[in-house]
Amino acid sequence: MSIDRELAEENKEIYSWIRDNGHYEFVTTATQCDMFTRGDQWDSKVKAQLKRKGKPFLTINKVLATCAALGGEYLLRRGDISFRAGAGGIPSTAAVLDKLWINFAQTQDLDWIKM
Repeated sequence: MSIDRELAEENKEIYSWIRDNGHYEFVTTATQCDMFTRGDQWDSKVKAQLKRKGKPFLTINKVLATCAALGGEYLLRRGDISFRAGAGGIPSTAAVLDKLWINFAQTQDLDWIKM
């Protein structure tokens, strides 16, 4: 069997597993959450029903304000991250993890990222 065919079959198996194990439900929920975050929380049927009755369909979005407040708290209080060997741990492993974290933080410009 050719490599291309094997890869295609593997890709189809992965796709089928994802499709059959809740991905559609996840996408539906994620879309609803995204719409709510943007302030579009009303279903079109509910909007039409309220409009016919002459009732307002207000959106008071507290999500973005809360996220902004949490981002500000993070910027205000962020601490230094370091790794230490625990009881029976290997100090050289902690040192390597420490250096990996420092490298990651520098390459991602974490000191300069504002939320």
